[in-house]
Amino acid sequence: MSDDKKDIKSDLNNLKHALVNFVVPIICLGITVVLFVSIIYPAYTELPTLKDDLQRKETLSVQLESKIRNLKKLVDFKSAVDEDEKLISDTLVSEPQVPQLLTQIDIIARENGLTLNKLSYSITESDEKNKEAAKTQKVLNVTVVLSALGSHDQLINFFKSLENAARIVQIKTFRYEQSQDPDTLGALGFSIVITSPYLYVQSNAVTDDPVDLDINDKEFLNTVSEVKKYKFYRPTLEEINKFLSKPVAEESTPSEETPPVQ
Repeated sequence: MSDDKKDIKSDLNNLKHALVNFVVPIICLGITVVLFVSIIYPAYTELPTLKDDLQRKETLSVQLESKIRNLKKLVDFKSAVDEDEKLISDTLVSEPQVPQLLTQIDIIARENGLTLNKLSYSITESDEKNKEAAKTQKVLNVTVVLSALGSHDQLINFFKSLENAARIVQIKTFRYEQSQDPDTLGALGFSIVITSPYLYVQSNAVTDDPVDLDINDKEFLNTVSEVKKYKFYRPTLEEINKFLSKPVAEESTPSEETPPVQ
């Protein structure tokens, strides 16, 4: 009887060992498969993306280091940079300074003895339609309509002053005729449509845009030197208030076709 019990116990132990030897490898294999499917394989498939991301961050790091060096250099020459920035900003202004163009043209016209009848500015229809596209280029145009009276010489001097002014402008249309008014007989009545570009500025903090301005660059220095040759019209607060106190002229939009000079 005791021998039978020993045989049964021995058989149970053998079965137990057999089960352990069979089940444990299966469990280990299952765990391995789960780990491979849930961790190893996804990580492997993301490897190219991770490599691209690493390369992009390394490139950005190099760019930021270069940006920091350039910014430190600009800070070291802050006074010169501020002076040059002021010159360029007065030549190609940002959006908040657009209305100053009216005051500047008003000053130029009166300096040359012209009598202003109308002065207004607006955004043309074509500019409005393309505004979103223009914003990507950061540059928009403002249109100014000027109507005035003056002599031939005064008109010529006005154009010369406009040409020598630092503010970038372009004559889009020009019409003139002899005045028939007895009080201004002999004078020229004329209408000019002027366009001027301005910068559309967005205050967005960016880290990946490079700072590649070199204040010692020959081309930059030549540009600043050329800009300094022009005359800057910087309206004072008194002049601006004087202009704003005048009756507001009705806004006008220039025609698309350039009329012939009479």
